[in-house]
Amino acid sequence: MRVISLIGPMGSGKSQVGQGLARRLGWQFVDVDTLIATREGRSIPEIFRDAGEARFRALEREAVRSALRGRCRVVATGGGAILSAATRRALAAAGPVFYLRAPVAVLLERIGADPGRPLLGADPRASLDRLLREREPLYMQTGDAVDATQPVEAVVEEVLGRLARARRAVRVDLGERAYDVVVGAGVLSLAGADLRCLGAAGRVAVVTHRPLARRFGGRVSAALEGCGYAVRTLTVPEGERAKSLRQAASLIDALGKENFTRADTIIALGGGVVGDLAGF
Repeated sequence: MRVISLIGPMGSGKSQVGQGLARRLGWQFVDVDTLIATREGRSIPEIFRDAGEARFRALEREAVRSALRGRCRVVATGGGAILSAATRRALAAAGPVFYLRAPVAVLLERIGADPGRPLLGADPRASLDRLLREREPLYMQTGDAVDATQPVEAVVEEVLGRLARARRAVRVDLGERAYDVVVGAGVLSLAGADLRCLGAAGRVAVVTHRPLARRFGGRVSAALEGCGYAVRTLTVPEGERAKSLRQAASLIDALGKENFTRADTIIALGGGVVGDLAGF
């Protein structure tokens, strides 16, 4: 899962939901319309007025391709981006796509009399109704529909929940000590969402060793902080010799100095040694 893309008509909340989702995941947010305007040095209405819709669509296709080349990004597309078959294929190949779906009445209420919508013309309701009827099949074909009439935070929660459920859980059946092993793309970026689903509160101590902290620590911390957790990273040496009571005592001392309590949470970021020490 390199990229999460949001599609839908104007007024569906793609930018707000995208920003909230990126914040929760600790990812970068990219708004395609903003990207186009920045590159061109002029607003979207000005591009439509000076160069026409065909030129804008060409700029839009290139901007989407550019946005999808990154990693750990939430991309909000323009309402008409899905008109291009190549763009639809690129979105699907980059990662999960969510269609923020809302009826015309809701969209119109949110848009109001925004002069920055060149496709609305003199009769916004009729124009929006026509655009939605024309594009709805492509939205449904391209993305997983989400009810965008909900508050922004509720939409973010629903998208996170769907991402979490899309992974595979393997049950390790040990009776009262049974647990799930979750396998799938984007697991680290969903650490905060998973912790919230488990009902964990308080602060979080991430126990790991330095190479893993350098490679993955930032992503895990960002995902946890995006879900409201205060994070402290504690490193332990690599190798089996670190699996000792002395090292465990060192971790306990560090937790004590940071005023961690039984109400807080410990996460192991790593394999055998890290898992054993953090679990102990």
